[in-house]
Amino acid sequence: MIDEIYDIVILGAGPAGIATAYEAEILGLKKILILEKTTSHSSTIKNFYEEGKPIDRDWGGHVVELLGNIDFQYIKEKKIDIFDSILSKSEIIKTVFNSEAYLVEKRDELFTIQATSGKYYSKNVVIAIGRMAKPQKPDYKLPRKLAKRINFDLSSASTGEKILVVGGGDSASEYACSLSKNNDVTITYRKEKFTRPNPLNQKKLQDYFENGTLKYKLGVDIKEIIDENGLIKILYSDDSSDIYERMIFALGGTTPIDFIMNCGITIDEFSQPIYNENNETVIKGLFVTGDIVFKNGGSISLAFNQGYKIAKFITKS
Repeated sequence: MIDEIYDIVILGAGPAGIATAYEAEILGLKKILILEKTTSHSSTIKNFYEEGKPIDRDWGGHVVELLGNIDFQYIKEKKIDIFDSILSKSEIIKTVFNSEAYLVEKRDELFTIQATSGKYYSKNVVIAIGRMAKPQKPDYKLPRKLAKRINFDLSSASTGEKILVVGGGDSASEYACSLSKNNDVTITYRKEKFTRPNPLNQKKLQDYFENGTLKYKLGVDIKEIIDENGLIKILYSDDSSDIYERMIFALGGTTPIDFIMNCGITIDEFSQPIYNENNETVIKGLFVTGDIVFKNGGSISLAFNQGYKIAKFITKS
């Protein structure tokens, strides 16, 4: 016997998931559930964005006009406060943390969501789990004994450490610049120059390089990582080597393809989910939103807009 049927179950309590829930409540849905695998909402912002990080509304050189009702805040902490307020004040949105969904099935116009916290039923499901829930890892082997020294976010970093940051995008540049204030930091990237970071981050990198705050090693690959008496020894493709106390990868995230396919969602040749103008997949009532729908990542403002579009479509259907 089914005890409760939700109007919408949202997988992921990041910007896309919270925006969808908030807009759905405003548009009149009464039974809304968010399932979040971590211990709190906005875990990607909390773990991967440095303190005081400005958050751009526009994306990819294009002005993004906001469609929904969430107040866009440009600083990390203020944005988290907005999400805190939405979830704490709502009497409609229910959130279950430490709950990872591992299967979504549709039978007789009703979805069954199986999660680590139990089984749930809903008329609609929105997958908003993002990419950073599954950070991209390198092809080379990472020694198990160095697991505590090799990280994929800033949460374990301390002060006074010799740190290597690996990556060539915005996250890598922001990690390196932030950590270099209190650490001896080198950033390494396989290409000869940084082209992926936004203009502000590129200028910041250049300034830090020129004043000696941040070191760089460009145009080389990492051949091997060796446990050197509990420290990290890096062998580079130019036959040089160095030893670090901590290593932080910022290689972006990967689409959780196995989960998406197990839910019955069709993917394209780039392993991206296929969806229509309302972010609805080939399965009626099953939607995707947030970073997982962008090959190279999206933005918080686009996630807000997608959440609004999904909620509006569901309430009109």
